[in-house]
Amino acid sequence: MMPAEGYPIVYSTLLLGLLLGFGFVVFARRLIAVLRLVRVGREDNRLDHFWKRLSLALLFVFGQTRVLENRMPGMAHLVIFYGFLVISLGTLNILWRGFLQQSFIPSIIESSVFLEVMDVTAVLVIVAVLVIAYRRFVIHPLEVRNSFGAIAVLVLISLLMVTLLVTEATALRLGMSTQSSVVAAWTSVALSDLTQSQLTIVYAASYWLHIAGLAAFLAYIPYSKHMHLLVSPFNQFLRSLRPKGSLRAVDVDSPGPIGVGAFSQFTWKHLLDLFACTECGRCLTYCPAYLSGQPLAPRQVILDLKKGLLRRHDGLPSSVSRSVTLTLSQPRDSEVVEAVDPRAIWACTTCRACQDRCPSLIEHVDKIIDIRRFLLETEGASPTLGKALEGLALMGNPQMSPLNERAMGVEKLGVPLANSTLEAEIVYWLGCSGAYEPKAQEISAAVTKILKKAGVPFAVLGSEERCCGDLARRTGEEGLFQELAQHNIANLSRLGAKKVLTSCPHCYNTLRNEYPDFGAEFAVVHHSDFILELLQAKRIELRRPLAQPVTFHDPCYLGRYNGVYDSPRQSLMLAGCTEIREMERARDKALCCGGGGGQTYLEATCRTRVNQLRFAETERLSVAVIATACPFCKLMLDDAARYDSGPTNVRVRDIAELVCEAIPV
Repeated sequence: MMPAEGYPIVYSTLLLGLLLGFGFVVFARRLIAVLRLVRVGREDNRLDHFWKRLSLALLFVFGQTRVLENRMPGMAHLVIFYGFLVISLGTLNILWRGFLQQSFIPSIIESSVFLEVMDVTAVLVIVAVLVIAYRRFVIHPLEVRNSFGAIAVLVLISLLMVTLLVTEATALRLGMSTQSSVVAAWTSVALSDLTQSQLTIVYAASYWLHIAGLAAFLAYIPYSKHMHLLVSPFNQFLRSLRPKGSLRAVDVDSPGPIGVGAFSQFTWKHLLDLFACTECGRCLTYCPAYLSGQPLAPRQVILDLKKGLLRRHDGLPSSVSRSVTLTLSQPRDSEVVEAVDPRAIWACTTCRACQDRCPSLIEHVDKIIDIRRFLLETEGASPTLGKALEGLALMGNPQMSPLNERAMGVEKLGVPLANSTLEAEIVYWLGCSGAYEPKAQEISAAVTKILKKAGVPFAVLGSEERCCGDLARRTGEEGLFQELAQHNIANLSRLGAKKVLTSCPHCYNTLRNEYPDFGAEFAVVHHSDFILELLQAKRIELRRPLAQPVTFHDPCYLGRYNGVYDSPRQSLMLAGCTEIREMERARDKALCCGGGGGQTYLEATCRTRVNQLRFAETERLSVAVIATACPFCKLMLDDAARYDSGPTNVRVRDIAELVCEAIPV
């Protein structure tokens, strides 16, 4: 396609060049500025395992796997994505003919099959745009934020599709095209009453509107949320390949800051993340802090950081000749904290729901922890968190309880303490909750009875065990975390421990995914997996099945972080739980109990707490028992049950307790 006959080619080519040149110049100028901003970040090796990264990126980009999790908008997005791939070839042909007066790859472009596919695709894209518009402006889900940019892009996409179809239909009427599609033929029927001169005007208008829309779209992309079209594929390629539960270790002895107060202290990948956000709001749908009314919206944190970073660039006077990189090398120490609400940073439960649902694979949690490190270093901790951290430093536990009482609960059951000649098959890691919290001690006791019944040789560390350090690390006290990790690793190595069993998913994640960075070489297993092995091997005899309906709450650090979903459910079924009713949000979509990320030791900032939201979900199932596999989850849900507004007979039990109850006395 090209302008109608009678238009001087030189003028048409010049106008075409000016429109596209404008779009490309604006696009390139912004893109270069963004790349300079990203480059100010610290080094981060994201180019290892090239083929693995490429295969995962291709799966996410062309399979649209994460996008399709939300069915209606996902299918519309899929149609638009593949529609643009097809239409882009047709648009390239338009530009090629405009400049060179010949088709681009004529054997493909001028074939009837391609024309049919392109025009049908254009119609499908228009339908997809209407579906998205209906969802945005009629259904209007809470997570969707309508803005001028969103409307502008929908209008531009529609304009490109409509003008493409009208241009083809008028070209057919004018006899300028030897090939036509069914769609073009049908569209041309609507133009049958127009005269030759009117058709020429319509053709020229649709052609130039298509070119102008293309130039406008090109210029607008890097200034809008649709920058993700360029960044997301790279972001997916550059995804972290570390275990989900492993935070980046930092050198606490370095003279520089441990946390992030200035944008240049983020890694370049974390700065790139800021331009990958699609503003889809999926992170809000699953964020427990946001749903409970706390001042945290993961999307807003990313957008606020992006605005703060761009202000550092856009605020430069036009006379500045130095690169953005040089200008940002002397930043304000607190510019990141000035860009975001610190209350939002402290409200995070680190459940990772936002990160797991994000189609662009933005790493929210890592950024929040980096900012917490800075806030803790510069502003200190809140009174309750400060007391817990003091307990970790002085007594090795946030409860500030004596070390010689750490194993008191299980010692009464005849559990031996590990010594210099450890002969036990397993070291049972109690964790701070399992050692000191009465409700969690019930879990430790149940696991102990199961192990003894199965004849498994095991021992506990007693006063040699310290907190694994999860609380310290997730609240930003990296130095304290590393001290605790080194102490525990040294003790376990001295004893020659080969396998560590724990009931706490937070301990499990830390010991399994983070301790190896500091030299740990032992295997780590969670009691849900180990109990299932014992049941399947028939090392435990069960005779008292639980006949009441049960629901299982997935702990975030067991499920989302470490992929353990089936073991707890299989253990419950083998223990005689014949009816397990799943909550609406279960498995990888489960709602956090609200106890992670240090929230157990942070002051509540809203009336409705996360554990109350989660407990309300279980009430709709009419179950007798809420089962879980985490001491924090048990404590939080039990707390919600006791303070529920109405009468409730629901019991909150760990799977170990339920299995233990099924063992004959």
